[in-house]
Amino acid sequence: MKILRLAIPFLSLPLAAQDMPRPAPELAKLAVLEGGWQGEGTATMAPGAPPTKWNATSTYAWVLGRFWLQGDTAVEFEGMGTMRMREYLGWDGENKRFVALTVGNSGEATLNTLHFDGKEMVQVSHRVRDGRPEVERMRTVVDGDHMDFAISFFATQGESNEAVRGKLHKVAKAELPPIGAARAMMPVAPEMTKIARMAGIYDGKGEMIMAPGTAPMPIAGRDTTTVLFDGGIVMTETKGSEGPPYEAHGFHAWNPTGSCYKIVSIDSMGMICEMDGRLADGAMICTANCLRMGMPCVSRCVVSLDKDGRPVKVVNHSCMGDAPPMQDFSMTYTRVK
Repeated sequence: MKILRLAIPFLSLPLAAQDMPRPAPELAKLAVLEGGWQGEGTATMAPGAPPTKWNATSTYAWVLGRFWLQGDTAVEFEGMGTMRMREYLGWDGENKRFVALTVGNSGEATLNTLHFDGKEMVQVSHRVRDGRPEVERMRTVVDGDHMDFAISFFATQGESNEAVRGKLHKVAKAELPPIGAARAMMPVAPEMTKIARMAGIYDGKGEMIMAPGTAPMPIAGRDTTTVLFDGGIVMTETKGSEGPPYEAHGFHAWNPTGSCYKIVSIDSMGMICEMDGRLADGAMICTANCLRMGMPCVSRCVVSLDKDGRPVKVVNHSCMGDAPPMQDFSMTYTRVK
């Protein structure tokens, strides 16, 4: 199999088509969300403020080999503009949990554990707002063709604030404008302009090692990198050029709490990657600490950039289990557009 992934190393790959992983049975629970939804509700932008009305449209469809349920949502706030979000709901086989990868025109990219029993779905996010830590809890209850949800915020002091409430119902057909046409809802972090220059179409060739002690194998493919939300998010779509079908969706965002880039991706084999990235000496240095084939693993990925800030080469090193460090991925890029 020959495939490519920009700035994000492979975790593990089967050797032949018959070894390709299949979607986990746990994903069947997510089928209740499939289709189109419309509804309305209210949002309280600050404690004590009057509620703001909104209406929303969402669509959910299986993507990436049916390993991920992609949800696209547009929320129209009364007199305040449109919030756009894209989420991928799936099963994390390494950590035995549901997860939600979410990006939006607020400029955030999050990867959260999703607690879901087939009816009630709960996500909890940790963030810093106005210099103070805060926890956001989103609770959704799906009952047939109806969906109730609420978002609450828990600050360091005072009572919790149930800021958003809403109800949606299933519709026969729901349509949304392309996500690429959505504008930013919040000011774009200036750090994102530095990596927006990576936009383009790239062909790549290289090699990878799937596990310690195995021989290198050739890889090749194409990455299409675009900017979303006026540059608030950078998205890369990967397609393998040979072998069994392979695709991946990856996102770069700025993480102000960590003062670094956050890089998250998912693919058509159910794999998940989350890395921190920093620019240094003409390169993007990305690091990860995760499980890989059930073993603890740390990785460092060096994305060399040309004078215009575009990727020209990627080299990844990993320490997996108690095996010696290894160079398990390398790729050289040619920009085609």
